[in-house]
Amino acid sequence: FIRIYLKPQGEKADMDEPLVLKKEATVEDLCKNLHKDFLNKFKYARIWGESADHPNQKVGKSHELVDEDIVSIITN
Repeated sequence: FIRIYLKPQGEKADMDEPLVLKKEATVEDLCKNLHKDFLNKFKYARIWGESADHPNQKVGKSHELVDEDIVSIITN
């Protein structure tokens, strides 16, 4: 399993309560786990952590997450 920390847009990441997902989970899996609206209205996500090439990397739904990534989901 991996721990993912959520960062609401314009706020600090919630480092106290991670979301636990299966290994090799993608941003799409994260969206499905939260609420179907995140998937339906998904524009992109911002990632901080080991899976990112650089902090605040813009990624799509297929991006694979790793333990302790911080994710901000941007919707329209």
